[in-house]
Amino acid sequence: MEKFEYIGWTPCLNGHLDFGLTRVGIKGTFNGGNTLPDLKTIEENFSSCELVDHHARLIVLQSKVDWRDSLEYEKIDGFFRVFVTATVNNSDDMDERFLSGSILIYPLENEPSDIEAVRSMPIHEFSHQIQKEKSKNSFVRLHELVSAPSKIDGLEKKNLTCSLKFKMEPNGLTFLKLLESCSPIDARTKFVFARQAFYYLKYSVHNHRHHEDTQDSLTTIVNLENAAKKEIALKLVCQLKRELTNLGRIQKVDKKEHPTNNTSGILAYSKSLLIALRNSDYLTEKEFETQVFLLDNIKESFNSQSSEIRKRQELINQAKSKSKIWIGLILAFIFGVPRLLMTFPDEHKFEIGKSFGYSLPILIIVTCAAIYRANIEYYKVVDDPAKSEALYDGRKYINRAVSSVVVAVAAAILYSRLY
Repeated sequence: MEKFEYIGWTPCLNGHLDFGLTRVGIKGTFNGGNTLPDLKTIEENFSSCELVDHHARLIVLQSKVDWRDSLEYEKIDGFFRVFVTATVNNSDDMDERFLSGSILIYPLENEPSDIEAVRSMPIHEFSHQIQKEKSKNSFVRLHELVSAPSKIDGLEKKNLTCSLKFKMEPNGLTFLKLLESCSPIDARTKFVFARQAFYYLKYSVHNHRHHEDTQDSLTTIVNLENAAKKEIALKLVCQLKRELTNLGRIQKVDKKEHPTNNTSGILAYSKSLLIALRNSDYLTEKEFETQVFLLDNIKESFNSQSSEIRKRQELINQAKSKSKIWIGLILAFIFGVPRLLMTFPDEHKFEIGKSFGYSLPILIIVTCAAIYRANIEYYKVVDDPAKSEALYDGRKYINRAVSSVVVAVAAAILYSRLY
């Protein structure tokens, strides 16, 4: 077996990635913003056989990327050009279909400033020929350049220009190693290049539907050098466990954030990763069962938290409905009481009782105070859900407010009748 330097996992739930759907996953700005729009990407994915929809494929990807993602290590942050040339082998066994090839990364500043000079570079010419003709000969020649950047003509400089070889298994396990660097790079720079190459490949094959875009490092690479298989496997699994722990710590119940929505997908990813590691002999059957048992415990914990969130949310929803009812009753008093204090000498006229002028201001003040107090207590609960059960179950504040209104109205009516 060929020796690689790094391993990562491209999330795959069903155990068989569909490499026929490979597209450019990262173009322009990687982590938000609009600093590098890229509308001229290349993504060719065509059959290497006579059958157009055959699973054996030739794949070419090219895009510009703004990799400004490291505050502590800015050496390779910035604008880069990325090329990928890859093949999917012909096999009737779906477990033996692999995506393998090379990925080339270099800073955009290495290219000539003149756009025509860039277009005339052989590496770009071969790419455009493949776009137009799906030429296998052009693919072979392009792959030679992507795999050996020292042979690329037209670059004004070749610092931080490197190529990595990769192999992605159908279960998502992805292996990488450095093929060639045109300038000396230290171990840390090599690791960062491998990590960025992995992200590029991962998002070309996988759409992250079960987590937020900001969770880019949900799965990343692990160094294979001098590491036992179990150690490697647990490092990969712990990447997902760490994210589950983070989600558990930041849960809220005020309708602003519910990370539990992401946990089901991440738990499913974790089990698929464990299956891939077991089938590739990185975990024994016993180690696999232990990890699955622990994931089931995590799932039960999140189910409990989800139940509590739903319970408290139901209380808040009930409070909204009940608040509307109480406000409606208050408004009914506002418009109903004046009619009790009015007289109608004939069918076209009405007269207001003499005492109504004294009782009306009192009624308005008490009513406004009741509405104000009801709203204050309501929004206090929405902002602090921990108080919801005690407040909304008792309804003591709103009840007191309405009681005050009833007493005021009764007093006003009595006063108007007596005097």
